[in-house]
Amino acid sequence: MSKYRHVYIVTFAVLLIIPSSVLAWGVKVTRFVALIAEAHLNASTRDKIKAILPKNDTLAKASIWPDEVRKALHR
Repeated sequence: MSKYRHVYIVTFAVLLIIPSSVLAWGVKVTRFVALIAEAHLNASTRDKIKAILPKNDTLAKASIWPDEVRKALHR
């Protein structure tokens, strides 16, 4: 048995009782992570993503659409 098993169990229990809204990152962090991800893409993958996105759009802009939809639904 792992000597850290109790740490894992307590961490899991805490995560279960924390409201999901507390774990939400927010728009700024989501865009920041998307910018970092975009910087690490190879050229081929970057081109394929640009082909999917609307003209002059970035991965960072596209990454926040779930947050925008959620806001619109809760109005």
